[in-house]
Amino acid sequence: MYDLRTKTTSDIVSEVVSQPSLSLDAKRVMYVTDPEAGRSELWVAKVDGSNSLKLASGKSMGTGTWSVDGTQVNYVETEGNASKLFVINADGSHLRQLPHTLQAVWSSIWSRDGREIYVSGTREARRTVQTERTRADGSGAAPLVEGCGYATDPSPTGSTC
Repeated sequence: MYDLRTKTTSDIVSEVVSQPSLSLDAKRVMYVTDPEAGRSELWVAKVDGSNSLKLASGKSMGTGTWSVDGTQVNYVETEGNASKLFVINADGSHLRQLPHTLQAVWSSIWSRDGREIYVSGTREARRTVQTERTRADGSGAAPLVEGCGYATDPSPTGSTC
């Protein structure tokens, strides 16, 4: 972690981690560890390294983003050629898999109202990047746009591309 005010750095954790994702209030971080070959773990902690909590483990994990209110995170688990998208509360409760029609998920972000997640990736037959909108409660997914790039930040105006 780099503190802009004091211009100092400090370690959040002592082990090697990847894919850090800060909560919008910059008080917590989600990250992935690889404790052994072929296994990943998803963790959250305060940015000072305290209150670390393992949320999930699997073959290959990827961080997504924090919900706007900081109470939930989304992440991807890939096994073979198939990606699964999950949402879990930041306290480790209420894990749920979200529907999507993409084979490979490459990015996922929350909508500004926290009700939906935009998911970008590809389907096996098409190599064109596609973005879908899926409800954060797991109740359904729908295509949004094709060939427009990855979802990285929700538009304040609601435009899709």
